[in-house]
Amino acid sequence: RLKTVLQEIMYRAAKFVAHARKLILDFGRGFAGHVQVFVALQDRLLKAASP
Repeated sequence: RLKTVLQEIMYRAAKFVAHARKLILDFGRGFAGHVQVFVALQDRLLKAASP
């Protein structure tokens, strides 16, 4: 499953977008942003990036 998740991230060409002083993972249009795996990943990345 981890391999599938990582492949999905790569195929979606995830990028960081600065919006309202917050970094967000942008997977492009048509992607379900409410998927728990990616929400959890975004939270972890935000915590790691926060000073």
